[in-house]
Amino acid sequence: MVAVSSTTVAAGGALFLAILGAKNTALNRNASWIIRGFASLLRNIPIVGWAMILLFSFKQNDFTGFLALFFLSLGFLTRAFMETIEDFGSEKIQALQATGANYLQVVFQAVLPEVATALISWILYMIENNIRDATLVGLLTGTGIGFLFDLYFKSLRYGAAGLVVTAIIILVVAIELVSNYIERCIQ
Repeated sequence: MVAVSSTTVAAGGALFLAILGAKNTALNRNASWIIRGFASLLRNIPIVGWAMILLFSFKQNDFTGFLALFFLSLGFLTRAFMETIEDFGSEKIQALQATGANYLQVVFQAVLPEVATALISWILYMIENNIRDATLVGLLTGTGIGFLFDLYFKSLRYGAAGLVVTAIIILVVAIELVSNYIERCIQ
């Protein structure tokens, strides 16, 4: 749940930042560079680094795990969304601007409908990654399924620890299948 919620919240923020930071939709060139730098900083710190940094600030709890996954997701999705928006052709943007459309109309009538499928694919990909990473974050922050694995492993209950690993594998495969199904449905 932490993986899905952190990705969902990060996707909303990333979409906002990507629209302001993409070259063809940016309001200001300097803001674009600042957003790019911010996204690069967030995504280049590994999940273990985020978990350790936040662990010292917020101690062992679910919020720490949420923030670690959120910051990594925000950086990754912002960058992916910006590149997706920049790959979108500028002909529709120029056509709408020529008819007198304002900035919000261009974004909501030309850009977002055209790139929506790609953005959803990126979000599903990030959810898959965050579910895998949530186990490691749980080990470090003492929460979730990673905490259960650590608890069983350290108490020498290898059968239960193996069951947790099996559950993680089944969950990751199930999410992959659901993600592929959703992507086929939207295309």
